[in-house]
Amino acid sequence: MVNSLMDYTKEQVFAIWQKLFKNIDSKSRINYMPMILEIADSYPDRQSLTINYWDIDFFDADFADGLIQSPETIIKQGEEAIKELLPTDQIEAGCEIKLRIVNLPDGQKILRSKLRSEHLGQLVAIEGMVKKALDVKPMLIEAIFQCKRCYAVFKLKQKGLTYREPDECPKEEGGCGRAAASTAFDLLSDPVKAKSKGASQFLDFQKMEIEERPEILKPGTEPQKIEVHISKDIVGNVMPGDRVVVNGILKAVQKLTKFKTKSTLFDLYVDANSIETEERAFEDIKLTDEDVKRIKKEAKNEKVFEKITQSISPSMYGLEKIKQAIALQLFGGVTKDEFKDGTKRRGEIHILLIGDPGIGKSELIQDAVQLSPRGVYASGKSSSGAGLTASAIRDEFSEGRFSLEAGALVLASKGLAGVDEIDKIDEKDRGNLHEAMEHGRITVHKGGINASLPADCSMLAGGNPKYGRFDSYKSLAEQIDLEPALLSRFDVIFKMQDMPNKEEDLNLAEHIVKTHQLGEMQKNIKFSKKSKFTPKEIEKQMEMIDPPFEREFLRKYVAYAKLNIFPVLTDEAMQLLADFYVTLRTQTENVEQSGKKLPVGATPRQLEGAIRLAEASARSRLSETVDAIDVERSIKITIEFLKQSASEGGYFDIDMITTGISQDQRTRIIKIVGIQGELQNLQKSGTVNEDDLIIECEKSGMDRTKITSDITRLINEGRIFRTPDGRLKLN
Repeated sequence: MVNSLMDYTKEQVFAIWQKLFKNIDSKSRINYMPMILEIADSYPDRQSLTINYWDIDFFDADFADGLIQSPETIIKQGEEAIKELLPTDQIEAGCEIKLRIVNLPDGQKILRSKLRSEHLGQLVAIEGMVKKALDVKPMLIEAIFQCKRCYAVFKLKQKGLTYREPDECPKEEGGCGRAAASTAFDLLSDPVKAKSKGASQFLDFQKMEIEERPEILKPGTEPQKIEVHISKDIVGNVMPGDRVVVNGILKAVQKLTKFKTKSTLFDLYVDANSIETEERAFEDIKLTDEDVKRIKKEAKNEKVFEKITQSISPSMYGLEKIKQAIALQLFGGVTKDEFKDGTKRRGEIHILLIGDPGIGKSELIQDAVQLSPRGVYASGKSSSGAGLTASAIRDEFSEGRFSLEAGALVLASKGLAGVDEIDKIDEKDRGNLHEAMEHGRITVHKGGINASLPADCSMLAGGNPKYGRFDSYKSLAEQIDLEPALLSRFDVIFKMQDMPNKEEDLNLAEHIVKTHQLGEMQKNIKFSKKSKFTPKEIEKQMEMIDPPFEREFLRKYVAYAKLNIFPVLTDEAMQLLADFYVTLRTQTENVEQSGKKLPVGATPRQLEGAIRLAEASARSRLSETVDAIDVERSIKITIEFLKQSASEGGYFDIDMITTGISQDQRTRIIKIVGIQGELQNLQKSGTVNEDDLIIECEKSGMDRTKITSDITRLINEGRIFRTPDGRLKLN
């Protein structure tokens, strides 16, 4: 077993590489010579030869082990071996092919939190997400200096990111020998000025930061980050939010204390050799044959959707419709992005939970994030809009320049973003959410950065009413501090109101008490020497909150469905959806059409939302078709949502969400403004007593409570103002 480069001489390393490239003795599985010549012919458009680590291991296992332990020198010798195989004219033209190693063994795939000093200098593979990325910049690698005293020109190699200046004008290169204190040096970057020595050499350089993927971390664990240095032809190929495997050499740079003196502590970074972009949607989900077999078996059960729903927050009592909607959100609809005109129809389902305090919104959101194969949790209270979407920022990492940083929605791409307390996000920052929710992307234009990042994730958001608790006499849009344009982006909105109900309250109380008792019994039997409880008693009590599907299996079930199932609407399903939409638009059973303007019961957005829910239902059954049962499930959830959020006077009015005001209220307001104008024209003062206005409005058939509410709205909007003596006047 080779443990270090000391087991080989440089000549031996060089010879092994040449044997590998030339396929000598037929030991190599791939003939690399044609590939090398092809790259040389297309240089500089192509500059790298990529080799699978296992091809090296197959050729010489000991040499492959040596590559892991001493990669820097061995890779350099490999690049020298490639150079020797090139035609003379291409070498003279400056062709330098880089050697890139990919697909390292699992033992070298190390989480950032598991990196230790023993890994320094090794070839490692760091899996993670790109959190930040700087612009590509030229980096000086060989400087050409000219002495200002004797005009001698000489070279000085640069290492790392710290600029190195000459200590003296070297005599061995024809200089005067003066120290830096007695002369000065010019850096020559112009080939003409540098004469025969040539210009200073630069290469493309980029710095980025990757962090551990949240889906592989334990709940509550902070993902750790590491800096990555990239150079030459692999720069600029990844963006914040991308899942990557960085193969490179682990190095350390000395830290400085707050007094700018050198510390004994060092910061780790990776000098990247190659970058592999993860193309699989859920790379951390490992599906075995047994898993797939069980998934398919469970999908045949007629009650599979009920079992999935019961596996979501089982310790929470009730909330069946909300849990059903979240279950469908986990599976998602089918994204359509193959249209010839370039348009796209999202498959992601967005859900908003608006509820009184202490009703369980946060628990539902956090549980859904943990059940999703790729989930990211964020709190609006502690996140800016940029922290949720993406931003160009200046910080220590960016060294005074702008760097692109991915937010929660970008990091959750292809998965679920749980955003709690969405109403606490600053109003100007919430505008960033519109594009992400509707188009699945986020564009950034700031500090010279113009970028578009993928954010095609579902959003499960939670918020509180403006005044602490819901007012039963006001619409949803009036009670939450979110603009109607953002509300309309949600496919489903649930109002979680804490209403006293003796029977329900008793059931809830019993459920909570039994849950606490179960926790007490578990602690008692574990730590008390005199415990009277038995494991069988605990097992029986556990049935109350024990989910049908364990969390890890449900994550695998969802991942399998999203990766493999793309259902298509049947003719029957299409007809049911079309009939449902038309019914919502007309509402002939609920509204007297004679002399009254019909409200808008739904828009195409609600129809598309219902389609996405139906597709998700089919996926939950692993069905290749969207059938009537899926549409019926989708319609029930949509009706429940409309009842809670867009219902007034026995009919649905989507304007209550999209504009913040219902058709009925709009009609009342027009009448109130008209009556106000008539009354104030009859008064010499041009003002009207509020009670007189209310009485006149009541005569026209309006409800007193709604009149008072509408007058308050008109005053708040500035259409009517109150005079110092308390009377009303049109503005």
